[in-house]
Amino acid sequence: MERKCKHNSAPLFEALVKHWEQNPISLHVPGHKHGRFFSSEGKKWFSSILSLDATELNDLDDLHHPEGPIFQAQELAADAFKADESHFLVGGSTVGNIALLLSVCGQGDKIIIQRNAHKSVFHAILLSRAQPVYIRPQIEADWGIATSILVEDLKKLLEEHKDVRAVFLTNPNYYGMGIFLDKVAEVVHSYGIPLLVDEAHGAHFGFAKELPPRGIESGADGVVQSTHKMLSAMTMGAMLHIKGNRINRDLVKEWLTILQSSSPSFPIMASLDLARKEAVQMGEEGFCKAVGYADHLRSFLNQWNEWFYIPSPNEKRKTYDYIDPLKITIVLKRGITGFQLQRRLEELGIYVELADVHLLLMVLSPGIQEAEMDRICKIFNKIMDQIEQEKGKWFHSFHFPSQTFFSGNPVIPPYKVKTSPVKSVPLTEAIGKIAGEMVIPYPPGVPVITLGEIIERDVVEHIMKLREQGMRFQGISDPHVKNIRVLI
Repeated sequence: MERKCKHNSAPLFEALVKHWEQNPISLHVPGHKHGRFFSSEGKKWFSSILSLDATELNDLDDLHHPEGPIFQAQELAADAFKADESHFLVGGSTVGNIALLLSVCGQGDKIIIQRNAHKSVFHAILLSRAQPVYIRPQIEADWGIATSILVEDLKKLLEEHKDVRAVFLTNPNYYGMGIFLDKVAEVVHSYGIPLLVDEAHGAHFGFAKELPPRGIESGADGVVQSTHKMLSAMTMGAMLHIKGNRINRDLVKEWLTILQSSSPSFPIMASLDLARKEAVQMGEEGFCKAVGYADHLRSFLNQWNEWFYIPSPNEKRKTYDYIDPLKITIVLKRGITGFQLQRRLEELGIYVELADVHLLLMVLSPGIQEAEMDRICKIFNKIMDQIEQEKGKWFHSFHFPSQTFFSGNPVIPPYKVKTSPVKSVPLTEAIGKIAGEMVIPYPPGVPVITLGEIIERDVVEHIMKLREQGMRFQGISDPHVKNIRVLI
């Protein structure tokens, strides 16, 4: 009760509302002047946000030198998320991952990176000019999903590379599969280096006993969370949490000042303030209700187990310790692909987080409503009836990939690739050559090819299969991925 009372306020949001209620005359940026100078067509939708879209005024504080309501809001966030220090991010987890990595290593420094990391971690490697040492994740062979690392693999790498400056893991993965970090942190700290974690999909962790534990409470020194993904912040709202003294906090602040806009969005920051308040105030009850909806949907979908399989959060596997109960992954067994099922759902008004050849990912949160659950079930009934009637059309079975399609460590440091001569060649002719650009299926944003690594045949075949199914790609000069840049 005491904690809830402490979190009964949202100082930044309240300061913005108070400022607006004073009917201020704006002789400062932004130019829309609280929405008075704005498209009449858009006013209906934007007006309430524009009234709070302010700038660094004396009564509203400065993100890059917080002393007032932003400072108070970040202090409350640190308390709620069990960190020593928390920073608001207005550029998503991307900017947090880059700042965190830049604060622990520079040119030539080694850092261990989980190979199925988000592209922002690879961009940080590029900017820092550091030398990545990749640790391969395990593969859940039944579904072809790259999950988490093995502690034994990490120990081996740390012994082979005793000069690494840090370990940077992604936990959980996009599908909500993760490992408990206590033992990992113990091993990493025994080498006197920090454990950094991209916990973009775990901002809600720790708010209920049904949810996995937070990385920051399990020994991680720096954690980045996309507060907008699983909590209620606006898109691009994220947080960077620090605990202990293994990370230079002044350097983190310096990099955030360099990387973040000098005109950060106050509506996004205020939404972070409110997201923290809402999560604490709602407590176990709201998250448990959402978990209950997710459990119900899993049970409902399992009636079509001839067509697909739904991994259960209660099912133990060797490749991960837990599945986020709010993530529902549909693993297609045969016939219709994830892309085809996604299109059928979209035609009837359901939009999912991700589709792959044999996967479909649905993300729930406390924002899901009971009426929406009923609608989802009715639409699945309709679609599966259609598919059953078309049974003869869907005859083939899926062969799940037995490996990650990840190559080894780069043979040339990624930053050197950027200044090396490259040429564009047909994708099939790139096998055996050194990659001059990244290939990033999006979502999930995990590169299948990174700068400076040898392009393997199975990776090319995997890309071609994704391309045929309509997957979108980022990072590559040819968006259709018919050609790719390689080093000359």
